[in-house]
Amino acid sequence: ARQVLVDERSTRVQAQQDALLAASQDGPGTVDAIARLSNVAAAAEANGPGITVTIDDAPNAEEGSLNRVLDRDLQDIVNHLWRSGATGIAVNNKRLTGTSAIRGAGEAILVNYQPVTRPYVVTALGAVDEAREGSGLQALLAQLTEDYGLVTDARTGDVALPVGEVRAPRFASTAPEAVPDATA
Repeated sequence: ARQVLVDERSTRVQAQQDALLAASQDGPGTVDAIARLSNVAAAAEANGPGITVTIDDAPNAEEGSLNRVLDRDLQDIVNHLWRSGATGIAVNNKRLTGTSAIRGAGEAILVNYQPVTRPYVVTALGAVDEAREGSGLQALLAQLTEDYGLVTDARTGDVALPVGEVRAPRFASTAPEAVPDATA
């Protein structure tokens, strides 16, 4: 219930900001720039033509076998889509940002430090050429199928990406040390 309230209030604030910017002298150009930057930072929902890649374990794959999707498989797919021109990516509806991570924790795969379940769905805005036969993505998916029996599928169409989770960066710091007395 609280998340719904936060979402409603965020939408109202965004609408008021947009109205103020549109009324300002530099309005239209500023609104466009903010929209582009919001997409890059995953601070706003994004939609448009894209590609959806679904990957799942091999049929009858046993726990601990190589016939299961691993974090590195998702990393390879995501990295390939970024290199192919994707402007935004989500894994199982978790939007990736500059501070996102795809990691393994035992048998689980974590995206943004939260577990995701199979089948894994990678949604990318843009990079639609990667769905065609003979593309680099198709070669990667074919290799995963051939080597490990993973079940893969890539389709183009309109996609929608949610707002990303923005995490505040944390930096290590040292405790202040006592400065030695130079007169001693």
